[in-house]
Amino acid sequence: MREDEEMTIDTGRAGEPEAKAYRTIPEDVLREFYRDQIELSSLKEVAARAGIGRTTLHSFMNGSSPHPRTRRLLGLYYLRLQGTVRYDEALRVLSGGDDELQNTLAEAIAEHHRKSGKPLPG
Repeated sequence: MREDEEMTIDTGRAGEPEAKAYRTIPEDVLREFYRDQIELSSLKEVAARAGIGRTTLHSFMNGSSPHPRTRRLLGLYYLRLQGTVRYDEALRVLSGGDDELQNTLAEAIAEHHRKSGKPLPG
């Protein structure tokens, strides 16, 4: 591999965002995102969902620079959740706020993806 070529990491998970995309997220954006997530649940729960320890997340929130593996996990969880939020928001907009229609659309989309063998967005 030449020096000017970028390597893409295969995460091995269907539907997971492109691995190199997590590198483009500024740390301050990640900190703000995780601060919001912690306010909604707890530091321990958010750390578990991101796949890191609570003390590691606490250190990151206090300004320490994360280990590259931790940085990757923080970024990938952020991207996964952002994709889910966009998918849910799209369903809400398409349904005009009608919960029954939103559920029907979600079920139809899920069935289509099951039949086609493609992963659901987000």
